[in-house]
Amino acid sequence: MDELLLFLLKKGASKNPLRISTSEIGKAVGMSQQNASRLLMELEKQGKIRRTENGVMLTARGLEFIKELYATMKQALEGNKLKIKGIIIEGLGEGGFYISLTGYKKQFKEKLGFEPFPGTLNIKLDKEEIEKRYQLRELEPVVIEGWRDEKRSYGDLFAYKCKLDGIDGAIVIPVRTHHGLDILELIAPFNVKQKLKKENGDEIIIKI
Repeated sequence: MDELLLFLLKKGASKNPLRISTSEIGKAVGMSQQNASRLLMELEKQGKIRRTENGVMLTARGLEFIKELYATMKQALEGNKLKIKGIIIEGLGEGGFYISLTGYKKQFKEKLGFEPFPGTLNIKLDKEEIEKRYQLRELEPVVIEGWRDEKRSYGDLFAYKCKLDGIDGAIVIPVRTHHGLDILELIAPFNVKQKLKKENGDEIIIKI
């Protein structure tokens, strides 16, 4: 089914409905008309394509699947080397509170090898760099387990060790987050802005 999705993508079905018969699809991807028809029905059931009187079109779920497939193949070919560029922006101040909580701080020390500075560095990604988040998701995270105190519960965090302009740090992604895909939060054992002499609006390179 992957080859059918890639064929539809190449034919522009992510932007406009594609008018094409199952016979034509089968011939293009090297399978029978019956098999092409069966696979299209399965993709429709999975919500990866939509078929209307105007033609076949990839859905958001179908595009998401293709991006994840691309990230997996890229990782397999190039290894676990990933470089993300972004711009430092002002955070909301909430990161420092959560990072400093004992339930998290102890695990950071044990699992990442450092006790983080009480604050997160917020990095804004452009459209091209956002695509690399799909590659990040294919890597094995360090799981910082959630916990509960007398007042409330705190969720899991996924952490990815990285280098911030050559210095050790980690990307942290809460399971429950209010940030969009264009924002990454980073931690380090020091104030990154002071250590690297960076300010809001400066570019920073993250290597994983």
